[in-house]
Amino acid sequence: MKKIVFVTDLSEASKNASLYAFQMAEALDCKLVMLHIYKFQSVPLLLCPQEIKPTYTPFELERLEHFVQEMKQLRIKADALGYRNVQVEHVFKSGDAVMTIQEMVEKEDLKMFIMGIKRENNLKQSVTGSVSGATLLKTKVMVVGIPDGTPFNQGIDSVTFTTRFREKDKKAFEIASKMALQLGVPIRIVYIKTNETDVPAPIIQNWRDIYENEYTQVQVIENSNVNQGILDYLAINQNTLLTVLHYKRNFLLTIFEKSFTEKIAALVQVPVLIIQSDEIPDAATY
Repeated sequence: MKKIVFVTDLSEASKNASLYAFQMAEALDCKLVMLHIYKFQSVPLLLCPQEIKPTYTPFELERLEHFVQEMKQLRIKADALGYRNVQVEHVFKSGDAVMTIQEMVEKEDLKMFIMGIKRENNLKQSVTGSVSGATLLKTKVMVVGIPDGTPFNQGIDSVTFTTRFREKDKKAFEIASKMALQLGVPIRIVYIKTNETDVPAPIIQNWRDIYENEYTQVQVIENSNVNQGILDYLAINQNTLLTVLHYKRNFLLTIFEKSFTEKIAALVQVPVLIIQSDEIPDAATY
């Protein structure tokens, strides 16, 4: 069984983001790994802190107890939302977060990482669990970022695939489309049309001929600014999963920068799925 890893720092934002991890694990039939990393001596994976030998520091024991209690409360909340069948593995360990993630990518059968993102700082510097966003953007595994303050409500109700209708985007779209099918939600192919980035009508029609059906819609939105066009779209579709390829990372970095206006930043409250443009798996094996 493939695994989805949720990186948690046990904050309120992280607990809210974890509900998306449960939804994804349920829909994609994956085991959910709740990963918490701290920079102290390693603690065995136990959910009975009283059984741990007294060689560990009071700090470690207190942190583990907090982790155990938070995981129990989260499980209760997830079960109430209908995710009782999700298998959960708890990983509580010390070490370097980036190195731990890299080891998991190499050794585990992973489908994706899911984590919270603090919007008030640059994406490169602010991913919960002290994990570098820049490093995660380089991993071969797909990453879903949940901006803090993103309400779970009823979870993801659609998938949005942003594109400029390039031929190489089709493989990534097939992955996003399969995910939408597993989630049981529609998918929208969204293109922001500007005077500088116009795509010939026959190319757009080709995508419509291939992909458009009752569950898939192609939307062409006119706006003088691509980023603003996407943000306006997200303001209306706030329960969507925004799918972007790695070479669109400039947009990702922009929407999480401090310099971005509060009005615009408030609109960025949707999960963001990052697919590496040079590491796209085949949809049949995904």
